[in-house]
Amino acid sequence: MAGVSSQFFHYFKDNYEYIHRLPETECYLIKLYLNGITECDVAKMCGRTQASVSHRFRKAWKRIEFMKVIDSFDLVDFEKDLKEVCNVKEIEIAKHMIRTTSQTQTAVLIQKQFKKRTTQVMVKHRFEKCIKKLKETNKPKFNNYLELLEMVRKNLYVLSEVKLPRWSKL
Repeated sequence: MAGVSSQFFHYFKDNYEYIHRLPETECYLIKLYLNGITECDVAKMCGRTQASVSHRFRKAWKRIEFMKVIDSFDLVDFEKDLKEVCNVKEIEIAKHMIRTTSQTQTAVLIQKQFKKRTTQVMVKHRFEKCIKKLKETNKPKFNNYLELLEMVRKNLYVLSEVKLPRWSKL
């Protein structure tokens, strides 16, 4: 187990710039761990098992890997380019989905932004519509955007924390 634990330590240390972007619970656990507290001791401090802390570390690893891929995309012209095929609301939904990967959070943000009732189902529909429009264009300049949005679609909620009661006391 020391090998896996060591692997986590080096990975999180090497990717420290992403830690603050993780859900609060994972950020807290990782910061304790990077300050020299073992997985077992972190688990004891939080009243959890070492396995549950290790599970949170693996989820954090997956989230960071996803963030790194998203960050590798050049989104400078994203909004300008998408205006050729998508409407403003679809573009805003795509932007929020990239940032949050959450249809629920995106619905809340879109509702605030447009001052109109927005549901998770509507977000899903508009997001899928944007992807479909990009596919139908067959223009190479949209390939990266299409790849990114399809990656988000395949990893819905990866950047969102599931709030479990047993972790809420941290």
